[in-house]
Amino acid sequence: MSYFADAFGFEVVNTVEPVPGIPPTARHLQELVDQAKAHKVGVLIQESYFASDGGRFLNRQAAVRPVVVTASCDAPTAGSYLQHFDALMTAIAGGQ
Repeated sequence: MSYFADAFGFEVVNTVEPVPGIPPTARHLQELVDQAKAHKVGVLIQESYFASDGGRFLNRQAAVRPVVVTASCDAPTAGSYLQHFDALMTAIAGGQ
């Protein structure tokens, strides 16, 4: 998702998994809570294949709203790529 953040000017404060494929420790989760509060993070963009435990924890502890998305569009049809980005932006903005 870093390409997405770069393209749309989002600041990536940190990642839930400290190392790809390694679940966060309690210490790392507390650091994320502290960072989320300090940076006033409102949204966690989470790809659908990751466990949702960290996102739920951040939601409870720091009011960070997890937005679970897929990294690619559902179908390889004309316009689907742009529709995917429309749906992603709608979800981030708070819509369904």
